[in-house]
Amino acid sequence: MGFLRAFFFAPSSHIHDQDVEAIHAVLTQLPASEIIEGAYRRSGGRQASFYFAQGIVVGALGNLFASFVGHFIDRVGRWTLGDTLWCAVGGLSVLVMTTMTWGAVRRYRQNAQVEALFLNELKRRGGTASNDSDNPDDLFLAVPGDRPRRKGD
Repeated sequence: MGFLRAFFFAPSSHIHDQDVEAIHAVLTQLPASEIIEGAYRRSGGRQASFYFAQGIVVGALGNLFASFVGHFIDRVGRWTLGDTLWCAVGGLSVLVMTTMTWGAVRRYRQNAQVEALFLNELKRRGGTASNDSDNPDDLFLAVPGDRPRRKGD
């Protein structure tokens, strides 16, 4: 059941809170390179949660739902068992698309929260942490006194 929950919904709030506490407990002891790596991975995970849901929703399940709609567009005659089965397929595909989208939103929020922990630690150490939500490669640590990098520099 835990696998299905993580697949459809994201980790439970309890598990997420445990992860945040564990990260928070060791964060100040980590070298800057590991903090940057942690922020980078969470930033990538934050974006991947939506790419994953988009692939499932637009991909297989979107096509399955379109087939359900197409069945009733082409349908003639009285209601049959096949119509009932197509309704079940349509309902199931909408349910799975909805739960996976909700799971993507939860994973996005969870990853953003942990990413913020790493970025705040970089800032606390006197560096400059930049996060462009569209590009996790823009995470960096500038030594105090250095001019922070900007796009185009």
